Amino acid sequence: MKLVEINGKHVALLSVRDMMEIGEIAWQQDRTALIADLETAKAPPELKVEKLREQSQQRGTAIALLYGSMRLEIARQIIERALKAGGHDTSGAVDMMTPAAIVQKAQMLLGYASEEESSTGNA
Repeated sequence: MKLVEINGKHVALLSVRDMMEIGEIAWQQDRTALIADLETAKAPPELKVEKLREQSQQRGTAIALLYGSMRLEIARQIIERALKAGGHDTSGAVDMMTPAAIVQKAQMLLGYASEEESSTGNA
């Protein structure tokens, strides 16, 4: 089993179920932002339908999860969920990490990056 070190704690990669749940959260946030952008821009109905259809096609995909992991809030959720699943305390889990390290560790917990690829460390 592959483990990722987070602030001296070794945790397993997220389960597929956890990845799906976080991916759905990221997708919902993207959808809400897209709708707000379309409304702000006063986009015509045809464009709204087209953009929402395009965004809907990303639901449940790994790409939505990967893109979501690049946002600090989603990355923090990934790290905290992995720590909790490993029985570790999550309070202050990312407080001493740089934004780049938070994203890198989150992607490692999803299996998208490895320790060798990381140049960010734990900060």
